[in-house]
Amino acid sequence: MKIKDLPSNTSLGGMKVKTSNGIVGTWKSQWEKGVWLHVEGEREGKVTPIFVDNLKETLEWEVI
Repeated sequence: MKIKDLPSNTSLGGMKVKTSNGIVGTWKSQWEKGVWLHVEGEREGKVTPIFVDNLKETLEWEVI
C-alpha cells in the first residue's frame, strides 16, 4: 500500500515506510522539503533527513 492510499486523516508519525529509492525507516516528522526518518541500524536513536523537491512525492512511498 502507498501513502496516497491511506485515509486522509491518517497520522504518519511512527509509521514504517519505504522511500522511492529503497530507504526503509520510521516516519518521525516532516517539513516543506523533506521527512525525518529513523532508519533501522543507522546511528541508533538518530533520525535521518530525506530530502524531496515537493512533499507530495512522499505520497508514492510504500507503507510497510
